[in-house]
Amino acid sequence: MNCFTKFLLIGLTASIFSSCQYRDDKYKVGQVWYYETRVNEPASTLTVVALENHDELGVIVSVYVDKLKINSGEFVFNEINHLPMSKAAMDSSITRIKNHVTSLPEYKESYKEWKEMFKTDQGKIFDVSVKEVIDMTEKELRKQST
Repeated sequence: MNCFTKFLLIGLTASIFSSCQYRDDKYKVGQVWYYETRVNEPASTLTVVALENHDELGVIVSVYVDKLKINSGEFVFNEINHLPMSKAAMDSSITRIKNHVTSLPEYKESYKEWKEMFKTDQGKIFDVSVKEVIDMTEKELRKQST
């Protein structure tokens, strides 16, 4: 896996966070949302795993996405452990809330890697829909497997 793929999978601006325990009016850690999925992944949902506020970027909503069918050409990936999304990108992605869980899916290792990269201006956040991020990830993985 090259650096670009790792970058995509860990998360796609800059400096340090104002707060790690941010509270938002709309998004709460543990919420499971339906979102506008790709045609072949209608059962996919996303779970809010972390919320943070950044002085320049605003609210960052970190999500775990499951029930995927990302085909790299060699492997099929069923989940993405961590996607750091802008609040606007989340708002454009979600359709309705499914439920709220108290036990979060496994995301901490990917989140930790992204956060370290973010502190050094290498980790980014996504400002496009979740569906678009998944498409970009699949295209990049396919390109690398050829």
